[in-house]
Amino acid sequence: MYVTGEFLYPCWFLKLLNRHLILIFRKLFMDLCNGELRHSIEHPYRPREKLFLIFDFTHNFKNIFNQFVNKKQMHPPTKDNEDILGVSCHAKFLHIKTLYALEEGKTLKVAHQLKKVSLNPSSIARTSPQHALSVFSDSTVVGLKHFAEKGHPEFLQTAKYVEFIQTIWNIMSVKSPSKAVRKRNSFFTPLQIGEDHPDVTYLRRAMDIFKNWQKSGCAGLSNETFMACIQTMGAVLSLTEHLQVITQNVEYFLSGKIMSDPIEARFGMYRQSNGGNFLMSVKQLLLAEKKIRCLSLLQRDGLSRAIISCEPGEEDASANHEDFQWLADFTKTVSTNDVDDTDASVVVFVSGYIGRSIFRRRRCDDCRGVLISGFNNVPDINGCIPERYKTIFDMADRGRLAEPTEICFAITLLAVQYFSAVSADEDTLKKLMCCMNQRNVFLNAMRYVVSNTSRFRHLMHVKCKSSHLNFNLIVQSAFNCFAKNHLKRLNAKPMLEEAPKKNFRKIRKLTSKASAKC
Repeated sequence: MYVTGEFLYPCWFLKLLNRHLILIFRKLFMDLCNGELRHSIEHPYRPREKLFLIFDFTHNFKNIFNQFVNKKQMHPPTKDNEDILGVSCHAKFLHIKTLYALEEGKTLKVAHQLKKVSLNPSSIARTSPQHALSVFSDSTVVGLKHFAEKGHPEFLQTAKYVEFIQTIWNIMSVKSPSKAVRKRNSFFTPLQIGEDHPDVTYLRRAMDIFKNWQKSGCAGLSNETFMACIQTMGAVLSLTEHLQVITQNVEYFLSGKIMSDPIEARFGMYRQSNGGNFLMSVKQLLLAEKKIRCLSLLQRDGLSRAIISCEPGEEDASANHEDFQWLADFTKTVSTNDVDDTDASVVVFVSGYIGRSIFRRRRCDDCRGVLISGFNNVPDINGCIPERYKTIFDMADRGRLAEPTEICFAITLLAVQYFSAVSADEDTLKKLMCCMNQRNVFLNAMRYVVSNTSRFRHLMHVKCKSSHLNFNLIVQSAFNCFAKNHLKRLNAKPMLEEAPKKNFRKIRKLTSKASAKC
């Protein structure tokens, strides 16, 4: 048994319901347990089976995030848990806001998943787990640890807390047995049955931390959230032990499957299949189910991946006739000598991703050696990237991150420096964004400048053994990252800058076209 029912209520009621959801189900669970809350009860009709009383951990995760936003600080006790939380763990939400402020306006970011709306969420936004995932993410942990070494040592305590909550979420949200292999993270491994699995051990220790935290009286979660988290983790551990006793052929179970997310996702598919209709009839629901099952039978693997056999960047650049000379004249004056260590560290991480993505699209082993280090490198074109530029890469690496070659790193770094200069000039950026195809204009301007600069001319002509050029693809992929971050900055501008929040609706109504006609 677990919390379901969010899909039953409209959005205006969800804001009120989210505050009292734990209280409602706690009363239900207490009645089922005859006044004493337990992890499971006997099934009323099946003697050997049990019902496990679980609060949906998605709601617990949102409550942990919301209370971190409200209370501004968390101080879990670290006694006997220094390997998880460190010697001292006094997490502050201000550190995460400071991290965002340190990177605001940069072309590439370490904590790229942080969003401004997640740092100041509205009442309705707090009901979405996306904002909690934005804060409790790998990139936020790496960003806090990186800047802790760059003059903000207090960030390290917040990084430990964020990593602790994120690890619990990873364990409780596994929905695929191969996720640990894809993500290179052992905490995405399904909970094993019949052995003392590391995830089970971590979950048991996390439950003890929450219990000691609640008893300590230190700054932390509310009593109801403590109770819900402890109950959920304890019920999942009891379920693991129960499956070990009653099953013989089952080796693991997926903890994410017992949460309400799959049910809510299914009902969302039903609504969308009926034109977004919230109130569906039984006939509409059955027809939507048939449609979903028919679509699941279609095999589209052969159409989902295209192999690049030519140089698409050359075709796109030649097909584009927009004027780029004005941008080329502007970028000629950009200084490319000074490189900040933090910016260069982010470029190493991003350029490795770009090199790997180009190789996966092109499927050329020779290009792999030109773009990614450690795979048949060509000695005469690959130099050595300074070790101080690899700090973020080493923090985020779990064993198989793609490290870029010097060529891939140099082209990406050059694109970052040019776009940063364009972003710093408001008129130039506005003119670029008004172009029909901004990416090709930027690519053509960069090709023109690089081809006329003796220091960088060789970057355009580096080929693999199969005669593939990669300059255009690297610049295009990098520009996609720049444009995405720029779009986030535009969307992050608060809607209520011109008026106070309480008067915004009145002013908007008075200045609307309808009121003007009156």
